[in-house]
Amino acid sequence: MLVGALVALSGCGLDAETETVDIPDPLWASQHLASQRFLQDASLLAKSTNRFCDTDSEPSQIESTKQAWVEAMKAWAPLQGTNVGNEKATSLSWQIQFYPDKKNTTGRQLSRLIKKGGPYSVDSLSTESVAVQGLGAMEWLLFDSANTIHVKENCRLMTVVAGKIVSSAEALTASWAVNPWRDAEEKQRDTDALRLIAAKLATTMKAIELPMGKPGYPKPYQAQAWRSQQSLTVLRASVVHLQRLYAQTLEPILIANAHTELANCLTQHWEAAVESIPDGEGLKALLESKEGYRSLIMVLNNLEYINIALDDEAGPALGMIVGFNSTDGD
Repeated sequence: MLVGALVALSGCGLDAETETVDIPDPLWASQHLASQRFLQDASLLAKSTNRFCDTDSEPSQIESTKQAWVEAMKAWAPLQGTNVGNEKATSLSWQIQFYPDKKNTTGRQLSRLIKKGGPYSVDSLSTESVAVQGLGAMEWLLFDSANTIHVKENCRLMTVVAGKIVSSAEALTASWAVNPWRDAEEKQRDTDALRLIAAKLATTMKAIELPMGKPGYPKPYQAQAWRSQQSLTVLRASVVHLQRLYAQTLEPILIANAHTELANCLTQHWEAAVESIPDGEGLKALLESKEGYRSLIMVLNNLEYINIALDDEAGPALGMIVGFNSTDGD
């Protein structure tokens, strides 16, 4: 049964002091709060972008806007691949983040838009490829070497992209405003808790595997947030969120069903996974050295252990099937 304590964000802004509250459905509450936090940080990114694009802005404002993008990306990380039970969130996810982008679709489509010229608007952007509507597009505009010398010139497009991200974040928050499990039976809620964690875990592992490529042949440009060199930052946010989500949802279910030893074992492996993430922000340097590459293998191995344990132990112990459908909706 999904009962327990959740660290709820409270106060002015969702990143203020925290308090522990008892809630009937921590799975839904986690998704709802995460979507609110993302909306908050997306709105701050839009405001920072508008300040930067003001003709009288200080040169240092670009750094503030870049940091606002990092915070928005960190806030989005917990929501990646967590669309179980919410079809609307599935369609919105591609608008918010077009990933993986194996053919640099984002860069090519943005270059085309810039060459075409305006006028730009949130409505007109909505008719374009999803590759130019989300966080990846904003990252290209702020960080890519092809645009950095022209960043001020492309302010109109940048403010529109930021506005589109806010619009998508508002729709995402609205999609989680009502608990999709409110009428579900307890067994279905518990099963979806397992499926959501498994889906999020699969998404996180994929974001490590893609840039790792094959030994000796890494693909650093397949990493999330590679242009901003924040790949590890996003990875860390994802795994930490997974650890908390497990503690709030699946761990109490396992304990309530007399599987305390398995619950504790998984808790230890979540801790090991978080601790194994290398220090730093970017991924490229790690991929270029044997030691760095091995450190990523360790992270991946820790997550793979949990993945197998969820599929082969937790699922059967609770009479649930995860299987390959755990990534539906990614």
